[in-house]
Amino acid sequence: MDYSKGYKSAFYAVLIDPASWQETERVELMSGSVNNTATGLRQSASLKVRDFDRSREYWLRVYMDARQGEDIDHVPLFTGIVSAPKEDVEGPIATNDLACYSVLEPLDQPLLIGYYIAKGMDAGKALRELLKLTPAPVDIPEDMPKLEDYIVAEDNETSLTLLDKVLDAINWRMYLAGDGTVTIRPKPTTAAAAFAAKGADVIESTFSKARDWFKAPNVYRVSSGSAVEVARDDNPASPLSTVSRGREVVETERDVTLGSNEGLKAYAERKLKEAQQIAETADYTRRFIPTVHVGDLVRINYDRLQGTYEVLSQTINLTYNGQTQEQVERVSEVEWTEIEERKLWYALVMPEDKYLVMPDGALLLMPVKTIITN
Repeated sequence: MDYSKGYKSAFYAVLIDPASWQETERVELMSGSVNNTATGLRQSASLKVRDFDRSREYWLRVYMDARQGEDIDHVPLFTGIVSAPKEDVEGPIATNDLACYSVLEPLDQPLLIGYYIAKGMDAGKALRELLKLTPAPVDIPEDMPKLEDYIVAEDNETSLTLLDKVLDAINWRMYLAGDGTVTIRPKPTTAAAAFAAKGADVIESTFSKARDWFKAPNVYRVSSGSAVEVARDDNPASPLSTVSRGREVVETERDVTLGSNEGLKAYAERKLKEAQQIAETADYTRRFIPTVHVGDLVRINYDRLQGTYEVLSQTINLTYNGQTQEQVERVSEVEWTEIEERKLWYALVMPEDKYLVMPDGALLLMPVKTIITN
């Protein structure tokens, strides 16, 4: 299905047996939204339903049925646990507001004092151990890096916060699929999708950008033991320098641990340069696309919004076309070619064995009949 085009959508939920992970009973939705983030529980949902049983704990899954001509997609958007529902009564009608938490909620419990993960342990094994508390399926590659150091649980450490420390140590990420599957993968280096004014036009015309330069330092002071070094930006050509701003903005870092090949002065200069790399974030609303997750990279080519961006958060509204509000942060600029843009979009909306992209960027549908001429 080509999600850049119009389609009809309907939303509903089903209850799930956490023991068998089988769907049991349908729940009609009045309204709601699904929120995806890069940290913490990763997912949550706010739903409004009628006459929901409030006597016990439930697990549920939210679906979107999308129809475009003869094509129908049955897309899971969220799977998780329902907290104690609020009930509002108006005459004979009772409605319930459901606050739903992700399949990672059971991991938000304190670990035993002294819990640690050993140096040299396979990261996948450590993650599987920490994820045992969730009933959801877990998708972790077999061949994962070894941990280069011990990871020790601090006071009030939970399985979830320790899991994040393991991911940080190996520079991987975790996201939740709509069916609740916990997915562990390396951080992406290529774009999952391309959004552009010509072709894959899915972003609404109104969006906002922000560059938070106010707190960016122009003086960086570091210390290690009794040694102190200071890096300064006094360059008149730099918009963040002491000269351009007419003031010092100081950032201090104490008790620095240096690598074997870097001195304290070089460390201070590097940290100042990094601190002055001002992040550009953008907020926009687009059509729902099922294959783009938080943490993915997307390439955007609109007037005043161009580059490669990392998806920071998503809110999927259970309304027309699954309207998705998204926040992204630019990781690099990108030089576009129309052929590259077409290839990315074809890969997003069509099975790879159904098309062939010609050298000029034209789309050739498969199967291809070979014509031999003399």
